[in-house]
Amino acid sequence: METSFRELKHILGTGNFRSKKREYIEHEIWAKLILYNFCSIITQHVVLKRAKRKYEYQVNFTVAFNACHYFIRIKNGESPPNIEGLIRQNILPIRPGRNYARQHRFQIPVSFAYRF
Repeated sequence: METSFRELKHILGTGNFRSKKREYIEHEIWAKLILYNFCSIITQHVVLKRAKRKYEYQVNFTVAFNACHYFIRIKNGESPPNIEGLIRQNILPIRPGRNYARQHRFQIPVSFAYRF
């Protein structure tokens, strides 16, 4: 649940809306949810080859989202790309036991003396 929310917020960009009216914001949210569901269905059907590698691999959801978004925006005369092939080319290793401390960004206080 939390990873889906993170993907919706950061990868699909539902943290920032282009509309101002509530009705249009709802339309944007529904459009992003439909695109998220389409992309997750496509990524579930991608078969990753089991090669002799050190780690298991997973699909890079950001690249998968961009490929699905491109697929939806294709005009009538263009030929559709091989989405599963594009997704299969961009995979990420699953590294168990990886846990890093959170990187805090410190902001240096700025003096307001520059206004005078």
